[in-house]
Amino acid sequence: MKTLLMVTLFLNALVCTSCNKKQRHQTASIQVTALVDITDPRDVLPDAETLLSFYEFTKDKNIKALFRITATTDKLLNPVAEHHLASGDETEKDNQFDDPDYREKLVLSFYTNVRQAVSAFNTKAQQDTLLGHSECFRSIAGELTRMVENKTDKSLLVVYSDLAENSDLLNVYTKIAPEQIFKHPDSVLQKFEATKLLPRSLSGFTVLFIFQPKNREEDKLFAAMAEMYKKMLSALGAKVIIRSDNPKYLYP
Repeated sequence: MKTLLMVTLFLNALVCTSCNKKQRHQTASIQVTALVDITDPRDVLPDAETLLSFYEFTKDKNIKALFRITATTDKLLNPVAEHHLASGDETEKDNQFDDPDYREKLVLSFYTNVRQAVSAFNTKAQQDTLLGHSECFRSIAGELTRMVENKTDKSLLVVYSDLAENSDLLNVYTKIAPEQIFKHPDSVLQKFEATKLLPRSLSGFTVLFIFQPKNREEDKLFAAMAEMYKKMLSALGAKVIIRSDNPKYLYP
C-alpha cells in the first residue's frame, strides 16, 4: 500500500512538472496598433522603432506578433496596413531544411515590413489635405474592439491625435464646447459611454496618447480630452499613458 502511494505521488509530481514546463514555455502573443489622426497636420508621427520595441523579440523570439496602422479621418472606414508573424511553434513547421536561423530571419522580415508600412503611412499622411470633421472616439473605440477580438496576451494602442472631436457626438469647436469640456467633463463622458461602443474589459491593454501642442489653447484642450479618455479607459482595466512625443522604448 505504501509503495502504491509513493508511485502515485511520483506520477502526480511528473504531471505537475510537465504542466509547469508547458506554462513556462507557452508563447506570448502581442499586438500593436497605431491610430493616426490625419484631419490636421501632425508634428509627431509614428516611429517604427518605438512601436517595434513593445514586442521585445530580444527576450523571446517566438512571440506571436500582430501589427496594424490606420487613420482617424472624417470617415469610419479608412486604409489599413497589417502585418502578422505567427508564433515560433507555428513557423517552425515550415522550416523544411532545419535552418537554425529560420526564426530570426522571419523576425527580421517582420521588422522590415513594419518599418516600411510606417514609412509609407507617414509619407502619405504628410501629403493629405485637411478634413472638416474628426471621428476620434468612434475610431478609438472601433480599434479597441477589434483588438479585443484578437485575444492576445498584451495589446498596445498608440493614438496620435489632438483628440479634438468633431462629430455628432461632440464638436469641440462650438461656443458651448468649452463649458462642457472644462466644467462638465462627465457629461461628455456620458455621451461617449452611452454609445456602448467600447469593449467591456481592456485588461492587458496599454493605450498611449501622443500629441505635441503648438500653443496653450491646444495644450489645454488636449489635456482635458486626454484626461477624460484616461478616466474612461482606466475604468475598463487599461493602462493609459499621455505623452507629447514618441518614447524611446515601450514596455509591455
